[in-house]
Amino acid sequence: IRDRYSTIKHFAMYDANGKMVCAWSTEQAMREIYFKPFEIAVKEGGADAAMSAFNHVGNEYAGACNELLINVLRGEWGFKGMVLTDYFMGGLYQDADIQIRNGNDFCLSPMGGGTDVLDDQSSATSILAARQACKNILYVTANSRAYSSDVMNPGMPTWQILTVVISLALAALLVLWELKKYKKYKATK
Repeated sequence: IRDRYSTIKHFAMYDANGKMVCAWSTEQAMREIYFKPFEIAVKEGGADAAMSAFNHVGNEYAGACNELLINVLRGEWGFKGMVLTDYFMGGLYQDADIQIRNGNDFCLSPMGGGTDVLDDQSSATSILAARQACKNILYVTANSRAYSSDVMNPGMPTWQILTVVISLALAALLVLWELKKYKKYKATK
């Protein structure tokens, strides 16, 4: 059980310093150079979450790129965690329905002006994608420290127990001292 979610970001080809760009590269260069740190983080580091990149890879938005998020990340590398967007600007070029169908599980910071929810509730593929996204998010949460027994039933911390014991001991000493003084007072009368 992990204490926190370890998140890799920005997957993939993001080198824009906050600017929207289209990154172009060969598949060989992407796999040998750009993907390698992410692959190691997933396979060896056990990353729980991934943040999709804000840019385009070629002419496809990285946050809705089936090849990146489903085929490479989940398929080839065996990633079981959750994927969220870097930033969500809605109508400019992001669509939550398209993103969720292509491996993004939820949107970070939804803003007005675009589709930031799944509008098509009648589509079977949309519902299946939403269920898979929920499963991915819940898998990470359930396997985190959030539901471990020490968090759910923590009991009283040691420092609090010591504080109570010391307080009770001091109270008992004070009562004994008061009784002694009272007996001494009664003896003089």
